Amino acid sequence: MPELSSKARIILAAFILIPVLLYWGFGTSPVEQAPSRSNLPDQVDYFIDNAKIQEWDTDGQLIRKVETKKLEHKPHKEANFLDAPISTQFQKNGNISLLTAAKGVVLDDNSKTDFVGDIEIYSNKGQPNETIMRTEKLSVFHKQSIAETDQPVTIESTNSLMQGTGMDINFNDQILNLHSRVKGTHNNAK
Repeated sequence: MPELSSKARIILAAFILIPVLLYWGFGTSPVEQAPSRSNLPDQVDYFIDNAKIQEWDTDGQLIRKVETKKLEHKPHKEANFLDAPISTQFQKNGNISLLTAAKGVVLDDNSKTDFVGDIEIYSNKGQPNETIMRTEKLSVFHKQSIAETDQPVTIESTNSLMQGTGMDINFNDQILNLHSRVKGTHNNAK
């Protein structure tokens, strides 16, 4: 076997190694595939612990504040998932509503928020005319300032207790409608 010069050996080694190195560096084997994102519907692309989110209107007035222990964004569901959210809504008429829940889901376009579990809505919290509404499921449509549920609802105030199944509320007008099985008591203060 003829002996090769060191220059020839380097050239021969380069011809052999360069294609292998290029394959390893840039190529993938026929068996390898990139993981499909569609197989990961609960994938979280970001999260925030102890989040505080504020929203202002075009005049610079604060209209909503949401605080949550944890916010997770799931891109395939196009929504943010909230743990123990507290939502404060500031109405144009000066009234403030405070909502607490176990969980919440806010759509990416902010058109709707679904709250689930131990929901309480306070109107005039801490004042003599405080009203508390309780339910287990509630959908809030922010742009329309309305909310609705098909679940049982309890409404308590200083002198009254009302219960019903299904409800809609207009936050701006402070009008609440119970849909069915409505019963209640009222004690006149003297």
